[in-house]
Amino acid sequence: MKKKLFLFVFLGMISILGCNDDNNVQANTLDGIVPLNVTYTNSGESGLISYDYDTKNRITNIEIHTNKRNISILFAYNNELLVNVNLIENARYKANYDISYSGNKVFIEESSLHLDYPDNIRQVQDTITIDSNKYFVNGSNNMGSKTSCSYDHNSNISKISDVHIEMTYDSKNGMFKNVNNDQWIFVYFLRSFLLGETFLNYNNNCTQIKDVRNYKMTYNENNFPIKIHDSSDNFQVIEYSISK
Repeated sequence: MKKKLFLFVFLGMISILGCNDDNNVQANTLDGIVPLNVTYTNSGESGLISYDYDTKNRITNIEIHTNKRNISILFAYNNELLVNVNLIENARYKANYDISYSGNKVFIEESSLHLDYPDNIRQVQDTITIDSNKYFVNGSNNMGSKTSCSYDHNSNISKISDVHIEMTYDSKNGMFKNVNNDQWIFVYFLRSFLLGETFLNYNNNCTQIKDVRNYKMTYNENNFPIKIHDSSDNFQVIEYSISK
C-alpha cells in the first residue's frame, strides 16, 4: 500500500446519527440499503461524505466536503473489475491509480502530484494478495511498506499488522454490507480516503479498537447503524438510500 495507507492513523471518528425516511424501510428492501450521505464531526473537522453507485451497487463516486478540504474520488470499472481510481483534492492535489490483475494478485500503479510542484511526481507500485472471496490478505510496495490483515469468525478485520491494533465488532448490519465492491477495495482505498475506522463497517460494525477507542451505537429497525458516538466525542450521521 502506498505510504499514507500504511501510516494511516486509526484514531479517527466513527459515529453515525442520522436518518431520514429511508432509514425506516421494510424488510423486503434490506438487500438494497446503502449509505448515501454521512455527516460528521471528527477532531475539529466537520463535513459531509456522499456516495454514488452504479446499477450493481458499486461505488462510482465519493465526494468529501469539509471545513478543511474538498475531495472528489471517481471509480471506473471494466465489466466486473475495478480498473481505475482518480482523486482530486482542493483542486490542487491529484492522484491516479491504474489497477490490473493476475490470479490472486492485484497490481496498483499510483501517480500523484501537487499542482504547486508539477515536476515532483510521486509514483508508487503496490502489490496486493487477495483470497478466493477477494478479501485483502497482505500487500507491499516499492517504498518498502508492508501490511497484512487477520479476520474474525464473521470475516471482519480483527488485526492490521502495520498499525498493531485489534478490533471487535457487533452482530448487526455493517453500513457497507450491501455495497458490492470487493473487500480489498475498502482496505486499500477507503482506509486512506475515508475518515477514521468507517471502512471497517463492512460486514458488521466496529465497537472497539483495543486500548484506543470504544463506540456506542444506535440502530434503526433494520439493524443498520444510524448513530455512533465514540469515546473521543466524535460523531457521524448516516442517511441511507434504497437502490432500485
